[in-house]
Amino acid sequence: MLIQCTKKVLDELKIKPSIVEEEDPLFSFHANVITINRRKVLVLMNDKNRYVIVLYGMKAKDWKRIDKLIIEAVRESFKIEFIKEEVMEQYIQTASTISFTKTKNRSFVAQLNKACDHVYFYERDLEPDKLI
Repeated sequence: MLIQCTKKVLDELKIKPSIVEEEDPLFSFHANVITINRRKVLVLMNDKNRYVIVLYGMKAKDWKRIDKLIIEAVRESFKIEFIKEEVMEQYIQTASTISFTKTKNRSFVAQLNKACDHVYFYERDLEPDKLI
């Protein structure tokens, strides 16, 4: 799985972006960090279908295990959307290794920013006791 990060996300992760060849858009996400109610929120947007996954209330310990959290968030989102278990497992097996790189182009970043605006709009629906 390819996570294409904004500078804010790369700063939070404290990593250098890797150089990765083109990945299937179904297994690629763009990521940004926003702040809502003094809590850090990681917004992931799929490149193929623009599906958004939100991780609300990220703490320092969560950034250290971000790989596992992203896989867990994808799994939880699939369950909420009633996607079959075997399809979910096949997707996760295919996308099990995660690499972080810079964003692809301005068009994707603009769409990601629009998704972040929607997260701000629906902030009342975010549950403070649940990360995903």
